[in-house]
Amino acid sequence: MVQPRKPKKEQKEWTITDWEKWLWPLFSRFIRLRDCIKTTGTTDRGRCVTCGRLYKFEKLQAGHFVPGRTRAILFDPRCVNAQCYRCNVKLDGVWPAYYRWMQKNYSQEVIDELIDLYGKGAELSPDWFVQSYQYYDWCVAEMSRTGQLIQA
Repeated sequence: MVQPRKPKKEQKEWTITDWEKWLWPLFSRFIRLRDCIKTTGTTDRGRCVTCGRLYKFEKLQAGHFVPGRTRAILFDPRCVNAQCYRCNVKLDGVWPAYYRWMQKNYSQEVIDELIDLYGKGAELSPDWFVQSYQYYDWCVAEMSRTGQLIQA
């Protein structure tokens, strides 16, 4: 396992935003890899959850079901799924299609829980970020090596 590097800022104390920016690329990779394996059984291509089109791994994004990227949902793997750029950015997540996908793949209870978390913060410590980084780093390495799904 690679020792996680801390944010590149030259300050002594990193803000939670710095830690989020540090963890996000790895978490996004985990989500896209997870969803490629789920939808195609491969690690190099997957389907957008909202339009259903097939894309190369590099063309997929980790799109949030509940918009806003607040701390309570930012790193919740139930709330983040593979989307193409068009659906995620140009069409603002295509919420109606995303909602139908969530109903099919999760329960209404999970949907309600995620919606209730909209706009809420969470107490995330630097230790939480380091542990999460190590966990997702392991998950990505294992899924890349085996081509098998690992649930977070």
